[in-house]
Amino acid sequence: MGIKSNPSQYTKGEWKVKKDTQKYLTEIIIAGSGARIAEMNNGWDNTTIQANANLIAAAPRMAEWLDRLIKQGGWVYQKDLDEAKEMLSK
Repeated sequence: MGIKSNPSQYTKGEWKVKKDTQKYLTEIIIAGSGARIAEMNNGWDNTTIQANANLIAAAPRMAEWLDRLIKQGGWVYQKDLDEAKEMLSK
């Protein structure tokens, strides 16, 4: 059994990665308000922390993308593929 998710229930707004070099941590924040979604610091090398932070920050956009595909009846258009490639390239 998987976890059911409703895209309308997550924290709205663009999520961004913010590095705090004084505290040696990486945060995921909501752009504009600065509210913290997540904090990542120990246990991984910096490359892995950055990759994980970028993936988490992309979650709202990915959820919206998947929701749109479902509403399109599963049809995937070139613009959808282009957007998916762009999301994965970050």
